[in-house]
Amino acid sequence: MPAALPPSQRTPASSTPDELRTVQRALEEGATPAQARKAAEVLARCEHANDEIEFAYGVRDQGGPLRQTFEKNPGFNMDQWIKEKQDVQRRCQFFDAATLARRGDFLKRAYEGELPGMALEYLLWLNAHANQAAATPELLGKLQREVRQTAEDGDLETLSTYIYSFGALGETAMQRQAYKEAWLRILIEMSGPAATKESRDSMENVEKMMRQGRWAPPALSVDEQREADALTERVVDAWRKRH
Repeated sequence: MPAALPPSQRTPASSTPDELRTVQRALEEGATPAQARKAAEVLARCEHANDEIEFAYGVRDQGGPLRQTFEKNPGFNMDQWIKEKQDVQRRCQFFDAATLARRGDFLKRAYEGELPGMALEYLLWLNAHANQAAATPELLGKLQREVRQTAEDGDLETLSTYIYSFGALGETAMQRQAYKEAWLRILIEMSGPAATKESRDSMENVEKMMRQGRWAPPALSVDEQREADALTERVVDAWRKRH
C-alpha cells in the first residue's frame, strides 16, 4: 500500500490546497495512472517554485530589456504575474524533499499505465543527472524508441524537444536534424515563414555556440543529409494526416 503523507503535512480538508490533495490521492491504494500523472505535474511545479519566484523578482527589480520583453506581451501584468508565482510557492510549502522525490514514482506509474506522452516525460526525468541510476539501459532504450516514434508520427511537442537535445534523448545527428527541420516546416505551415524566422535564428545561434564549444554533432555526410531530408518529409506528412 502506498505510504500516506506524514502527519506534519496533513491539514484539514477545508484548508488543504489542491496540490496537496492531488498528491494525497495519488498515494492512496488503487490510485489511477491519470492521478499519478497529475501528482507528478504538481511536484514538478513545486520543485521549481522557489526558482520561479526568484526569477520573477529579478525580472521586476532589475528592469532592462528582459522586463521590457515581458511587458510587451498583451495583457501582461507584473504584479499579477508575481502574485501567481507567490501563490504557487505558498501552496507548495507542504512538500518536503522526500515527497518531491516521489515524482519519479508517479511518472513511472503513469507511463506503465500507458498514458499518452508519458514516455517523453519519464525519459526527461530519467535523463536528469541525479535520476540516471534509476534507469536500466533496456528501459532507456525502450523509452527512446517510443519517443522517437511519437516524433515521427508528427507530434509537434515531441519534435520540439529534440531541437536542443544534441543526442541527449538517444537520437542520432541525422534524426535530430530531421526532427528539427520537420518542426520548422510545420511551424511555417501553421504560422507562415515570417513568424518562424525568429525560431530558426534562435536555433542557429545556439548551434553556433555549441560548435564553438565543440559540443554540437558533426556535420552530416551527403548520404546522411539525404536520409534526413527523407525522414523530414515523412514526419511532415504524418503531421498533415493528423490535422
